[in-house]
Amino acid sequence: MAYVMALQQGWPTNDLKFKIPTPWPSWLIAAHPSPTRAPADEVRRFLEKLTTYVLAFDSTESRESANVEFIKRHFGYPSDDIEAWLKTVAYPKNCLQIPQKVITDTLSVLEKAGVVKAPEGGFAIETFVDTEIVELA
Repeated sequence: MAYVMALQQGWPTNDLKFKIPTPWPSWLIAAHPSPTRAPADEVRRFLEKLTTYVLAFDSTESRESANVEFIKRHFGYPSDDIEAWLKTVAYPKNCLQIPQKVITDTLSVLEKAGVVKAPEGGFAIETFVDTEIVELA
């Protein structure tokens, strides 16, 4: 996320010394649905179930206690830092919907990082979403 932050702040990115993180938001899943690897109906069921857990994780009660303790116990951050961070983080309300802006922003970061190259005429956003599984919002 440091690379993304550097881009957002207009900082130089040529000399950054780390691996480029995924530029998409938390809880979005990149999958290649196929009958053998990830059948569409199974991916859809997974995302439906994930939505339930994301909503529970994102609840006011969880943000005030359970999430803080979980992050503190597993990652060792101080409570004050966790609480401040949780105030800035937003999670999707439905993992079966992907905002078009997420796709365009992700492609933009990946293009700037040299991971992908836009074809002539730009990317066709709808080709990055399987509408049998999720909705492009």
